[in-house]
Amino acid sequence: MALFKPADGILRTNVSWDDLQECVFEAFGEDAKFGPNKDAKDIGFANGFMSKICLVTPDWQTNVNGIPGKFVVKVYYMREFSEQNPLKGLIIMEYLADNLSLHIFDNLTPDDILQALRTIASLEAASLKFNDDDNALFMENIFGEMFAKALTKEVSK
Repeated sequence: MALFKPADGILRTNVSWDDLQECVFEAFGEDAKFGPNKDAKDIGFANGFMSKICLVTPDWQTNVNGIPGKFVVKVYYMREFSEQNPLKGLIIMEYLADNLSLHIFDNLTPDDILQALRTIASLEAASLKFNDDDNALFMENIFGEMFAKALTKEVSK
C-alpha cells in the first residue's frame, strides 16, 4: 500500500468507512453510527495539492442531539503517519451549505500583496544582523503552545 496509488477506501484513499466511523465515535459518541446508505462526494477536485475533500452524508441510524446531517472530511497528506496508522490522515469539519470557496488569487491583486512582501523583505534583511542569542529565540517552537488545542501532537513537534 502506498499513498501515491489509488486505494479502496473513501474516494480511492487509504481511509476506510471503519476509520471514519471510529473518528465519529470519538467526536459524537458510540450512538452516532453510519447507515447502509452513507455516501461521500468529492467536493474538492482541483482544490489543493494532494488532499481529497469529500462531503459525507452519513445516513445516521440513531437520533443523537448535536450531530450534523452532513460533514466534510479532508484526507490530507500533511499528517505524520504513525506505525499504527501508516497511511491515514484526516480531519473532520463542519459543512457549511452554499459556501463559496475562494483562492487567494481570487481576492488579491499584486498591488495588494506588495506591502506584505516589502515587510517580509525588511525582516529578512534585519535578520542578517542578528547575533547568536537573537537567533536562538527563533529556534523555539512557540506554535505548539499557542495553538495546542488546534494542532495534533504530530503537527506541533
